[in-house]
Formats: sequence, structure tokens, C-alpha cells
Amino acid sequence: MVHHSSSHLHRALSTATGEVFGGHVAPDCIVRATAEVLLALLPEWEFGREPDALTGYDELVVRARGK
Repeated sequence: MVHHSSSHLHRALSTATGEVFGGHVAPDCIVRATAEVLLALLPEWEFGREPDALTGYDELVVRARGK
């Protein structure tokens, strides 16, 4: 497993039957289609990372700001 300590890109693809495959986008990935990506400011939310005992990695944590 590759551990990333900085920003990186994930991708998810689904089949016509709803089966989903995903993982890290890495150098030399072959892209056969384009994607629509939405970026938005969410000032009412905080995004951070905290240690996860199950995985051993700092995992994404999302909380309403001020909570």
C-alpha cells in the first residue's frame, strides 16, 4: 500500500450495472475518458486528518465548522 502524506487524486469508475472500482491515480495511468469535476468552497465545513486505529493512517475527517 502506498501512503501519501500530501494531496493526491482518487478516481472511481462504475459499470452499467453499478459495480464501482477505484484507487489512486498514479503516473502512467491511461485515461480513456474525461471527467466532470466540481470544486466548491464550503466555509461551513472543516476538513482534516486524524489517526485511524484500524488502518494506521491519518484518515479524512469532515465536521461542521465550530462543532
